[in-house]
Amino acid sequence: MLIIALTYIALYQTAIQGFFTMLIYAIGLSIPLIIINSLGGAFGKTLKNYSRVSGEAFDRVIGVGIIIIGVYFLYLAFQ
Repeated sequence: MLIIALTYIALYQTAIQGFFTMLIYAIGLSIPLIIINSLGGAFGKTLKNYSRVSGEAFDRVIGVGIIIIGVYFLYLAFQ
């Protein structure tokens, strides 16, 4: 998607227009990430408070899950 926006900017816009186009593009991409991060952080704190697992053990379990997901994505990429 980014390559399409950059190609369009390079072909049809000036530098100033390209700057503002990329600024709007970046803001549009960051808003959903900020919302997900805020909700995820609040959910994680609530989950830690209700669970009897210590924070360090919980973080390790989540870390292992993230590593497994990363390995799975690498497997899919090189399949």
